[in-house]
Amino acid sequence: MDRKARKREYYLKNRDTIREKTRKYQQTERGKKSRKIDRWKIRGIIADNWEEVYSWYLETETCDICDCILTTGTRNTSSTKCLDHDHSITDSYNIRGVICQSCNVSETSTHKHIIPNGSGYTFQKSINGKRFWKCFGTLEEAIEFRDAFNLKDYSVG
Repeated sequence: MDRKARKREYYLKNRDTIREKTRKYQQTERGKKSRKIDRWKIRGIIADNWEEVYSWYLETETCDICDCILTTGTRNTSSTKCLDHDHSITDSYNIRGVICQSCNVSETSTHKHIIPNGSGYTFQKSINGKRFWKCFGTLEEAIEFRDAFNLKDYSVG
């Protein structure tokens, strides 16, 4: 049996124990830190010293752009803390600051509510507590959709 098959067999035999240990680790400070840094790396954030970036992120209490009080937690809100980075820089330090979700969505791209992603552009907007998003292949398609979307009436009546 090759190594991959042995690992798979071991995992299947010990799945519950492995999941429980993983869950417990992710609840520790070290586990939370590791998970947060891994997510930043997946999103394309590049830093020289992750310890320093993580400390800075934790210590920042207000948005670098609008000065609102930042929140953390499992639910995303307009004041949720975000580590903002420049998507056009892919080979060196690209962090711009710690900002709120609202400023991250509107300020990080040239076009409000349109954010570059790995394969094109994503339009996202929150209205009356509901989040709308849609992916597009080109910037022009995203702008056209955003403009049509913004013409609709979303007032609470």
